Amino acid sequence: MSSAYRTVPGLGLQPAVEVELIYGPRRARTVGILDSGATWTIFSREYAAILGIEDISSGRHDRATTLGGPVDFYFFDLEVRLVVAGASFSGQVGFAAGHLARNLLGRNLVFSRFEIGFRETAQRVHLRPEE
Repeated sequence: MSSAYRTVPGLGLQPAVEVELIYGPRRARTVGILDSGATWTIFSREYAAILGIEDISSGRHDRATTLGGPVDFYFFDLEVRLVVAGASFSGQVGFAAGHLARNLLGRNLVFSRFEIGFRETAQRVHLRPEE
């Protein structure tokens, strides 16, 4: 399957896809950038609140160094649905302790389930489920 790049506020067109985060009965839809350099799948803490996670510090803590400096993350087991592919899977999703300018779909979830290719000149991302 193939999908056009999406506009991400403040970043312009990016290899991003729509995802739905599911935590118990609650759901949240957003766009995440497919980032092969990101180990983890990380979202802004605002999405934790939408999902009913009131205290993100109750999750498993980790720290990463980004271009903006060190950032603390808290991980929870969620169901993630990749809307363009119609595929759902469970896994660890992190929420940033502070505001995160973009949501990242990293290697721990999406890249471990799909072969992913970028066609920069056409501004398209190609996804093929691993067999």
